[in-house]
Amino acid sequence: MMQRAESSFLVSDSIDKFCPNVHCPHRAAVERERYTSMQLTAVNRVLEEGQQYLRLKNGRLEAEIKSKNEQLQQLDTLARRETTRREELEEQLVEIRRTIHARYSAAYSHAASQEAEVARVQQERKLLVEQVLQLQSALNEMVRLNEALQYALLSNGIDASTAISASVKPPTSTPRLPSNSHSSSPPSLSSSSPSSSSLSFSAPSPKHTSVFPPLHTELPGELNENSHDLEKSHESFNKERKEAVTILPPVREKQRDDFNSDLMTMQNVVSELRSLKAFLNSIGGAESLK
Repeated sequence: MMQRAESSFLVSDSIDKFCPNVHCPHRAAVERERYTSMQLTAVNRVLEEGQQYLRLKNGRLEAEIKSKNEQLQQLDTLARRETTRREELEEQLVEIRRTIHARYSAAYSHAASQEAEVARVQQERKLLVEQVLQLQSALNEMVRLNEALQYALLSNGIDASTAISASVKPPTSTPRLPSNSHSSSPPSLSSSSPSSSSLSFSAPSPKHTSVFPPLHTELPGELNENSHDLEKSHESFNKERKEAVTILPPVREKQRDDFNSDLMTMQNVVSELRSLKAFLNSIGGAESLK
């Protein structure tokens, strides 16, 4: 076709020489062939330019597709990492929830046990105060009994040298207070008078109730007042005993033994009250530290 186009151009260049007649039919055919060759040449040029553009466009699209594929691969990698990280975070969250639940349960159990312990200690202190009050009343009764004995001894004419025997000894051991007041009963005291009368007491059994006692109570103050009263009573008793020793005339053996037993009983009561006071003070100190 190119050769034909070139030949047509050559013919067209020399068409005037070949056929000077304008109305020659050969001249018209050559003109048509020349026009057709020009159109075909233009079309071929357009096609070549289109093919070149398509090749360039295809290269650009391939590069873009390659970059997009790389981006997709990176996104897939990130998505897998995020999925793994999310699973790890979910596992950590579940573990944290379990730990929090366990700690909450332990704290709740500890608080419940502490409340029960506080209630038990308050009940014990209440029972101990009741025992102290009963011991105080018993001691007062024994003081009154001692006064009656002294009056009886004075009225019977007791000698000072034989009124108080030298064999009267203080208690060799301090009664030990039980650590659990719920299962123990208070000690009982007894004393004999010249008329063979006895005095005894016992604390009431502890009542197990669900009433929660207040945390702050005025037990130490009462105990301190009771202890001061006991000490004053003991001092007054010793003073009266010394006075009785100096003025009492001789007495019969039975009355002297009764009097000595009363003295020993009172000394035991005083020692018990002192040990009880120390025990209650230790309990109060432990509660204040908490």
